[in-house]
Amino acid sequence: MGKTSPPRADEYPKNLLAHIYSSEFGLDASAVKFSEDVEAVLDYLFSTLGERTGEVLRMRYKGGKSLEQIGDAFSISRERARQIIVDAERKLRNPRRRLFLETGIAGMLREAKAEGHREAYEAELGEVSRKLDRLFKIVVAISGNVSLKDPLVVQEGSLPENWRELPIDTLCLSTRSYNGLRRAGISRIGQLADCEDLEILSIRNLGVRSVQEIRTVLGGVLAGVGLVGEEEG
Repeated sequence: MGKTSPPRADEYPKNLLAHIYSSEFGLDASAVKFSEDVEAVLDYLFSTLGERTGEVLRMRYKGGKSLEQIGDAFSISRERARQIIVDAERKLRNPRRRLFLETGIAGMLREAKAEGHREAYEAELGEVSRKLDRLFKIVVAISGNVSLKDPLVVQEGSLPENWRELPIDTLCLSTRSYNGLRRAGISRIGQLADCEDLEILSIRNLGVRSVQEIRTVLGGVLAGVGLVGEEEG
């Protein structure tokens, strides 16, 4: 695919990854197994490149816009739009950022812990989590089928006394999140409520999206909503 032709929007993020891992630079996207949360990682990496650059990349690869359309949107020339894209791809090709794409947020946290820089990457995780949480709430507000109450806020008297002992089966979790938690030995709501985000991220097959889902669903339960069924009594 030439850079003068608009990428197909329905191929995102593969279209962008193909440019980052271009054979021109001795790389091969088809030989790489990217993290399951690669789109969330890209959203975060876009934010590190500057607001305009991030939006240019979104328009180009996620929106399938031409260089002319991008130039018109930002009142810049077609050539300047191309330069911004080429420079951004170069920065995303940095080995550190590529490792982020390949290992995901959890992988970067594990590496940070090994290198003794855990705090810096926890800060990065927090930033990503805040952005994803905002996006998730927008989607929820549109769909209207999940509570938007703040997570982990317990309203006194809204839960049965034994809520900590209730099985996680009573939560409306996705199959991936439910199976991951069960494999990690987390079977009760109380256990889950005591988990930090990093603990959940360390569970196999659970990424940032799973953390966001669990925090939102669990937050709804702790606010007195979201149970599949209520106990008789």
